[in-house]
Amino acid sequence: MTVVERHQLKSLIAGVWILAAGATGVMAGVTSVGAVSLLIVVGLLPPLIMLFRWRDPPQTLSESIQAARR
Repeated sequence: MTVVERHQLKSLIAGVWILAAGATGVMAGVTSVGAVSLLIVVGLLPPLIMLFRWRDPPQTLSESIQAARR
């Protein structure tokens, strides 16, 4: 899996999480300021943590050799 594919996967997971949190809030009929604030935190905090803390694995020896041959 290339770096671009990993970045797209991270973005996809974050987007799905945010949409799911928003849809849950809409279906639950969230209207109070506290509930909306909690929904925003639950919707945004996990994807942000994932995007900044998920590190790509180091390049393997085989990948280094393939890159050098190109």
